[in-house]
Amino acid sequence: EYRGLRKNGEEFWVQKRSFAINWNGELALCSMRTDITEHKEAAEIIRRSEDRFRLAIAGLQEGFGLYDADDHLVVYNDEFVRLHPGAKDIIRPGLKWEELLSKTIESGQNALALGREAAYRQKRTEQHKNPTGPILLHNTDGTWRIVNETRLPDGGTAVVQTDITALKKLEAEAT
Repeated sequence: EYRGLRKNGEEFWVQKRSFAINWNGELALCSMRTDITEHKEAAEIIRRSEDRFRLAIAGLQEGFGLYDADDHLVVYNDEFVRLHPGAKDIIRPGLKWEELLSKTIESGQNALALGREAAYRQKRTEQHKNPTGPILLHNTDGTWRIVNETRLPDGGTAVVQTDITALKKLEAEAT
């Protein structure tokens, strides 16, 4: 691929393909050039859009994770990782939601799971598969968060987690 120049002086993108052929019993080189300007411009628009999307997610104060229809983590932000201290070492694109849940339970991070791991896993999995509203989580380190999960039209799941520890402390002081 390279930039070409039209007769009117306008630049455009060219893709060149060459290959050997048999031409009347002789080896010959066939070369084709295709104007791919529209393709390159569309690809650049998509790249810029993806960059804006990633910057927006990174700038959220909430933890954000996006899972595909097979429950593999596609994209997430730093706050999402911070809110899973017991699983920081495994969070990466492709991580299955069930693996994150297992690691969180095994780490002892979730106070609601302590001593009732199997029941908690079952309940939390049901909530994840059929989201109906916010989920309140209390961690053993004293932090609190609200988790909102939304099923997407493509079968994926968007997860937004908000640290509400400061709010819980204010509530406790008020009582």
